Amino acid sequence: MARSKLTHNRADIRAMWELMEKMGQEPVAVKLHPDGTFRIMTRRHTEAKYGTTAHPMGNPWDQVFTHAPV
Repeated sequence: MARSKLTHNRADIRAMWELMEKMGQEPVAVKLHPDGTFRIMTRRHTEAKYGTTAHPMGNPWDQVFTHAPV
């Protein structure tokens, strides 16, 4: 299945991010969908859905740095 053409660019995402901040939300992640749309996820959403403020997909480097010897 081919991806749809993007309906936005970096400036559009940045503008929406800043708008959400002005509305009092705390954006923490951007999720890009195969249909060419995007969703900005807020801290409140990620905490409610995933029980943490971390990125929902996680970051494999988090485990490396937490368990690395000093």
